[in-house]
Amino acid sequence: MHDTGYLAFAKQVSGTLYVQHSWIDYFDKTKVRSYGVEGGDYRAENLRVEDGYFVFDFKTLTQTIDNLQFPMPDAIMWRMRLRRFRLHCKLVSRRRAIRAGLLSFKASSGVLSLSFAPKKTVYIDDYGHHPTELRAAIGAAKQLFPNRKVTGIFQPHLYTRTRDFVDGFAEALDGLDEILLLDIYPANYRFRA
Repeated sequence: MHDTGYLAFAKQVSGTLYVQHSWIDYFDKTKVRSYGVEGGDYRAENLRVEDGYFVFDFKTLTQTIDNLQFPMPDAIMWRMRLRRFRLHCKLVSRRRAIRAGLLSFKASSGVLSLSFAPKKTVYIDDYGHHPTELRAAIGAAKQLFPNRKVTGIFQPHLYTRTRDFVDGFAEALDGLDEILLLDIYPANYRFRA
């Protein structure tokens, strides 16, 4: 982290600041708590895949909740979800409510979401408009369903973005077993009459 504006803002925070655990050394440790996967004051540990769910143990400064199931396969969003989950644990002390909340979590539109019939087809919907996001989505699908064929339907968004990231998209899509490539979606294109 080298964003001096953010660090200057963080110094003005009067309460506790929660930061990703790898950034802890940039902050005044008396005012900071950390979160993360396999590290931090609030952390997901023992992350594994079981029956199409990410399963993990959640550890805080005062408690451990084992074998939580999370239905969202989006690895790139884990940090954001851990921040929210840490707050939820602070506000809701009942483990049963925490478990139910995680299982009923629904992503907002555009965030990787999953629905499936376990013995048939798995459908993962994502708005990955950058090669890194696309690579994460494909990786999560392969991790959750290692013995299944992964077919992707990809529609590039914007001509300029496709041009700028064509090599990265090609590399990410190479992780699929099969690809159906649609025409570029020109969202900002204006038609003339």
